[in-house]
Amino acid sequence: MRSSGDNEDQHKFLLKESEADEDTCHNDLSYPNNKDHGADHTIKRFSWTCFPAKRWFGRQEEQVRKVAELEDYEYYVPSPLDTFIGYAVEVAGTIHVLFIVVALFIAWIVWGCLTKGEDTWQIVMQDGQSIQTYVWNTFLMRQQLDNDERLLLLYGKLKSRYLTHRRLIQKLVESRGSPDTTSLWKARPKVEENVDEKKIIDFVSKSLFDRVSHYVEKVLGSLPAVTIYWIGIFVWIGCGALPLNEGTSESPDMQIYSNTWQMYVNTATAIELLITTVFLENVRNRTNAFILKQTEIFDQIDGELERLLREIDGNDTKNELVVVHRYPRDRVQQLISFYAHVVGNGLGLIISVCVFSTWIGIGNLMHWNANWWLVIGTYTGLIGFIDGFVLREIFYSITHYEQGNFLELLDGSQELLDSIGIPVKLERPKIRETLSNRISLLINQMCSSKWSVVLSFVVVIGLIILASAMRWSETAQLIANTPTMIVEGSFLLILIQAHNWACDERKLTLLELNRSRVLLVDYVSRYQAV
Repeated sequence: MRSSGDNEDQHKFLLKESEADEDTCHNDLSYPNNKDHGADHTIKRFSWTCFPAKRWFGRQEEQVRKVAELEDYEYYVPSPLDTFIGYAVEVAGTIHVLFIVVALFIAWIVWGCLTKGEDTWQIVMQDGQSIQTYVWNTFLMRQQLDNDERLLLLYGKLKSRYLTHRRLIQKLVESRGSPDTTSLWKARPKVEENVDEKKIIDFVSKSLFDRVSHYVEKVLGSLPAVTIYWIGIFVWIGCGALPLNEGTSESPDMQIYSNTWQMYVNTATAIELLITTVFLENVRNRTNAFILKQTEIFDQIDGELERLLREIDGNDTKNELVVVHRYPRDRVQQLISFYAHVVGNGLGLIISVCVFSTWIGIGNLMHWNANWWLVIGTYTGLIGFIDGFVLREIFYSITHYEQGNFLELLDGSQELLDSIGIPVKLERPKIRETLSNRISLLINQMCSSKWSVVLSFVVVIGLIILASAMRWSETAQLIANTPTMIVEGSFLLILIQAHNWACDERKLTLLELNRSRVLLVDYVSRYQAV
């Protein structure tokens, strides 16, 4: 696709996917104040992610053509369900869904007060939460994959444009005999205070709800929160030695480490999982949308820099083709990615519908007893246990790779500033070296290992064998469900903390990239006027 007109921002890049089918997407992008028409994007990408990509920076039109040749481990699952899940992810991350869940939680508390917390009351929470978390894990997985797609598209576009910036600035310096940029720069020493406010990215939301959510997110995703969580678990273990009445008041049956004792912690962790999954989905959705919206400013100023450089040089050569590789994956990680893709697309939804239908179908055979209620909780608990490890591994791999790409852009921006003599040092994001952060970082790295995912599968298989040996009795299901829920609850707190760090690093990196472009535009504008 060729753009028409002078001084247009022409960029082209290739997103090379190592684990998906290859599609060719041609986008006609339009950005305000940027004349960014005619962008020819050849993209190798996940089939289901073309839906959320249509909302990329304003108006976009996208045509997708499947390429016949696929790599050995690739697959193609075109389905309307993928589109539905993409929409459901957006809805699940809204404030309305968050308030609905909170209202249902309050109603459940009121019900418990009226019924004095009977077993049915606890089982309803456990089953309801297990199903909710099972579905929300699908949303979180899909949300992560979609956001990865958006950021890689942004990186590819910016890298393609950066290569043009570097080429034109080098030609400018060489053709003009290396002007005295230092004296020109000193003519306006406080340029950053004088730039147009619309060019400055503000990553601090002015919404009261966003500020409160950010504070809650910091509290939940902290080492003290994880520590308190595990202290509570060990206190519960200690309380198991206290006899509880498993019979009636007329015929008491005092037992230690009883089913009721296990039910208590299952209910407590169910509440924690309910709150953290819904809250994390909401925070991720709002944070990603807010960051992408704010980066429109950066995209405009980046395009303005290219326009100015092209005007000075009289250059209309298309931007270079950039190959953007997916984060590298070995064989074990490819299997993890395959599992994540199944969970996050229409196939995962089909499997879920089949499982829930089967569960309802056997209800009459099991006389709708307590064991039947526990079946779905046990299944979703075991799967959710694996999903927790997979979410951490995928999140760590993706964010680590993405951050490396954007740091590469940051280093390139520093080179541009240095090449024309602008005496500004861009800041690289760095986690504070505190004891708490070092411990948290170590825990995050351990929980994000591919071998931790493998271990989770081994644990689940072991629990299934144990429960089968106990004929899937109520005690057997509680044994299979309780430890997995405890670990999954801890992992979600760790995931929130990792999200906080990744978000802070991404904000600072984009802020510094924007700062470099503002300085370069200011310099080139004054240079053009000389």
